[in-house]
Amino acid sequence: MFVFRVETALAVQEKYAEAASSTPPSENPEYYEETHEHRRWTFHLGGMVLLAAGALLIAAAVYGTFFVE
Repeated sequence: MFVFRVETALAVQEKYAEAASSTPPSENPEYYEETHEHRRWTFHLGGMVLLAAGALLIAAAVYGTFFVE
């Protein structure tokens, strides 16, 4: 399981953006600074969505195991 702090995840994102992006961080650092807060909140929202989906799946499994004959 991968568990990242937000800043670690953004550093990994920038590392891979260097190789894959048409505008890598080394060529346009201002862009990455301007979008830092947006990317941070996007990461938080994605984590909350995954947490909610996982909780629903676990709840369905527990319900199916104990309450469905």
